[in-house]
Amino acid sequence: MEPGGEGQHRPHAPDPRRARLAGPLDGGKDGAHAAWALIQHADRDLDLQRRGLELMRQAVEKDEADPSDLAYLVDRVRVAEKKPQVYGTQWETDPQGNWRPRTPIENEAEVDERRADVGLKPIKEYVEELKSLE
Repeated sequence: MEPGGEGQHRPHAPDPRRARLAGPLDGGKDGAHAAWALIQHADRDLDLQRRGLELMRQAVEKDEADPSDLAYLVDRVRVAEKKPQVYGTQWETDPQGNWRPRTPIENEAEVDERRADVGLKPIKEYVEELKSLE
């Protein structure tokens, strides 16, 4: 009996860090998008995000995942590593409520070209969309 467990058996949940990340990516673009959503928001597990990033890169190369999902994950990992973003997908508001990138955008003059390459709208349109969510 576990201390404080009142004699109840509690099954152990699988450890997500040991999960085979390729499994969801094997489910085509829908499966890859579902895996991306989980990995993208696993902000407390940077190692998991890094492993997922590599698998997403492979899936995009095989046309099994959406390049725009990869772009969001690239930036999410770079923000966590305190590095400049490539695509400018990660934003926050400052204390005055103004939208700003969570980390600087690498070579910002060419960001719209990089965004277009992966199917994302220009940064100005993206920021306007963020503002409309307020």
